[in-house]
Amino acid sequence: MTILNKIINRKVLFALLVTILGLTIVACKKTPVEDDVVSLVEFKGISLSIDGEVNDDFEEKEYYLDRQNDYQINVFLENELDLQIIGLKISNIYYLDTDFTYDKVNGVVMIQKNTENNIGIHDIVLEEIVYENDNDLESNLPTENNKIKLFVKARFTPVIRLLEKEELSNKAVLLFEVTDRDRLIDFSVSPVELFVYDENSNLVYEQTLGLYENEIIIEGLKIDHNFTFEVKASYDVYDGSGFLEHVAIQGDFSTKPPIDITFAIEEEHEINYNYLITAENITLDKITLTLDETLITDVQLDATKITDLESGTYYDLNFYYSYVHDDLTIENVFTIPANTFELIYTDVIRSGSTVPHWQGGNVKIPNYRRQEEELRAVWISTVSNIDIARMQPGEAGKQLYKDTIKLMLDNVKAMNMNAVFFQIRPMNDAFYRSELAPWSRYITGEEGANPGFDILEFALEEAHLRGIELHAWLNPYRVATSETMLQGMTPTNFAFRNPDLLMQATNSSGALNTILDPGEPEVQTYITDVISEIMENYPTINGIHFDDYFYLDTSMIGANSESPDYETYLEYREYPEQTIEEFRRNSVTKTIRAIYEDVEAFNTTNDTFIKFGISPSGIWDNIGSNPEGSHTTGWSHLRALNADTKHWIEEGIIHYIIPQIYWDFNTSAARYANLVDWWSNVVEGTSVYLLIGMGPYRYRDNSPWRNSQSLPEQLRYNQSSDQVSGQVFFTYRDIAATSPQPLVDAITFIRENYWTSPANLPWESNVE
Repeated sequence: MTILNKIINRKVLFALLVTILGLTIVACKKTPVEDDVVSLVEFKGISLSIDGEVNDDFEEKEYYLDRQNDYQINVFLENELDLQIIGLKISNIYYLDTDFTYDKVNGVVMIQKNTENNIGIHDIVLEEIVYENDNDLESNLPTENNKIKLFVKARFTPVIRLLEKEELSNKAVLLFEVTDRDRLIDFSVSPVELFVYDENSNLVYEQTLGLYENEIIIEGLKIDHNFTFEVKASYDVYDGSGFLEHVAIQGDFSTKPPIDITFAIEEEHEINYNYLITAENITLDKITLTLDETLITDVQLDATKITDLESGTYYDLNFYYSYVHDDLTIENVFTIPANTFELIYTDVIRSGSTVPHWQGGNVKIPNYRRQEEELRAVWISTVSNIDIARMQPGEAGKQLYKDTIKLMLDNVKAMNMNAVFFQIRPMNDAFYRSELAPWSRYITGEEGANPGFDILEFALEEAHLRGIELHAWLNPYRVATSETMLQGMTPTNFAFRNPDLLMQATNSSGALNTILDPGEPEVQTYITDVISEIMENYPTINGIHFDDYFYLDTSMIGANSESPDYETYLEYREYPEQTIEEFRRNSVTKTIRAIYEDVEAFNTTNDTFIKFGISPSGIWDNIGSNPEGSHTTGWSHLRALNADTKHWIEEGIIHYIIPQIYWDFNTSAARYANLVDWWSNVVEGTSVYLLIGMGPYRYRDNSPWRNSQSLPEQLRYNQSSDQVSGQVFFTYRDIAATSPQPLVDAITFIRENYWTSPANLPWESNVE
């Protein structure tokens, strides 16, 4: 039989003998208590040693070791008959003679051990000694001096984190998390305690924290005051020195002034403001305006405007207040800077030279003025997955898609923007549940594939949670920009089912472009049905938005009997003398008018504020071809796409217009200042809001967009027109870009210097 088998067999035998009642050990053991027979092997004591030497000090009951320390348990016996020691039971663990060394001369059993990582307190208790006598097994059950304690050193401290901090006028809310990583802390003897001190180091609050989250509400604090806190925890390293105390976390917080002040639009000779008392039992004693600590004027308590001031001057607005705290009346003053605006115009410089203005002189831009109310928006482009990648398969892919939308909206919010134009119909398809259009190929890569959730519904809800408007951006007519794309349509697509309602032509690159024929009455009805479906299913939508795609470019389809829509023109023209250009423009206008009327009717019936607007290319028409056109020489959407946006403004069948003015001040064919001025003149006296479509993406095109101030300068020029109610950036990826550096610098500059606080929307909205 092998040694291993002997050991295994003996362990089995030993376990059986000590666990089955009525067998040999129980029958043979002799104890003085039971039958007055003295055991033949007597227990003398137990000790622990760490240096390899036998420790015979039985009086020592506590031992302190580090982790991963070797140590030795010593069991001292009186064995005059030199009987064989079969085994020991220590702390419910059985040790055979193969597990220990028995020094017969000194009468000591030695067991080698290691603390490993078993931190904490360990009781070592000798429970039984088993020995052999005349081929019988007998045992001794020690009851006195058979216990020692082993302390394996560890710093038992909890992990404490401050999760949240809310600072109010006379109270603070602190959320702490207390965790016990090893679950070895006895919080009844090792408490975690919070202490809060005022500016004079006086203790003002204390609280014992419990395990996990602790929401601490500290009330009755001094107002507009600084406080510090510390969380202390006690611990025992098990080295015999007892409990020690340490500071686990420190921090500070401040109570706020009891006055919340908001400033309106900056004026040159006055300060406009509103204030609100945010704490109870506050007495506002007086308000003053000072300049370099010199009193300028006392201000009436109910005033919201201070007039007759110097322009471009930084004053201090002082609110003197008092309140009772701990039976004492405390007087304090809250001071906030308040400045008047100084309008300063500077020349726009490009390539070292000034830029000419169409009315003569040079283009000048004012310094930036903080706006209380304006639209700050961005287009989120889904076509070709410009701003959001295709959804990956499975639940993980769906969640990633949702998280991406939330992150985008978070970034919009961080820019202090207040609206997004989310593209929900890039190619006669849908990013929403629809009976009229299939799911977009730009979601999963396959047209008609259900993504598993309603993207528009999700984005709309998430936008509103952040106080952001969401306008549904549609391309009403576009179907495909290539033959391959056309072949990828699902049979449920309106365009697939109605090939006779399509218009096709090849562009200069040879790509086949396909749209719904705007002149077909069935197409016009289909488009208005699409809009009605969106409003009915998503009544909290903030807007219906078309961009710059209408008819195919005239350079592609011509305006003659060879045109692909010539038969449509002949069938539906309103009178024989109507030209094909007039027919096309009127066809688009009929659809625009019908949608506007449907939106207005829906708003009236449902008490909603849905806006309908257009974002055409920047040039309606050039003055060289049309006396009502702008001082430009570029591509005209009136002539090329048959979109008469100027007429739509004058008739009042849109709520807003967003011309895409994606050019610099010195672009000779389409100067930025010329176009802002022209559109401002067109909307003046109408009810149509003018918003400027701006192109930060042009920084990717390099010249002349190498100067990070190009975009901020255009924002400043927008403020030179009273008609401009805001701006929209194309596209989202450019406000979150990490390159090129001039683009990053431009967006950062606007966020940190111009859009430093939120702005109200320029119109009625269901978003606050």
